[in-house]
Amino acid sequence: GCKRSQPLFAERAARHAADGAFFEVHFEEARHLVKACGVQAVPVSHIYSCGALFGALSANPSKWEALAASLDEVSSGLTQQNDAG
Repeated sequence: GCKRSQPLFAERAARHAADGAFFEVHFEEARHLVKACGVQAVPVSHIYSCGALFGALSANPSKWEALAASLDEVSSGLTQQNDAG
């Protein structure tokens, strides 16, 4: 799961780099962070927007389209906010 998701993650991170920051967290190295974020299973992606959790979605390649759609939705919302402000 995780290793197969890395190229997909990198592609989306590059595509949305202007909209936010992307971080890869290694479960074994950051157990305290994983626990604090309430992660129940890996791989998972947390999407935050305006300081709040927008969604926690599976990062398995079979679920990647839903994750990509959520990233696109957040990105679109940020673009609209920037255009209006």
